[in-house]
Amino acid sequence: MTMKIALLGTGFGQAHSAVHAPRTDVDEAVVFGRTPEKPAQTRDAFGFATTTDLDTLTTDGSVDLVDICLPTRLHADVAIRALHANKDVVVELPRTASTTRHASWPPTSVPAGRRSWTCSPGSTPPTGDSARRCTTDVTVP
Repeated sequence: MTMKIALLGTGFGQAHSAVHAPRTDVDEAVVFGRTPEKPAQTRDAFGFATTTDLDTLTTDGSVDLVDICLPTRLHADVAIRALHANKDVVVELPRTASTTRHASWPPTSVPAGRRSWTCSPGSTPPTGDSARRCTTDVTVP
């Protein structure tokens, strides 16, 4: 089984791109960046499609997994938006910018069956079968 990944962020997202690019369980990846120049670098290096439209990418029905490597202050809101769009989510540490918000993770309003993983620097973002076998931070029944 293969999957489509939305990779959000072009800074630390470069490390995640290097992990996703050679995987046989990823058939397509689209990289989001706030300006066209940064995603173009990832496109040139890894052959991924690019976009500057975060809302469309996180709600795209063909995306299976959203990998979030954005500035920390955006992690929680974007993760919740993607979970509500029926996506599984990988969030680069830290998940939230505040300890109060971090303590309330996972959000109670997440749709049933959605999964969220936290990826620490240097670890491999889960995808495909490895994502399906991964111990999750949250799986809502």
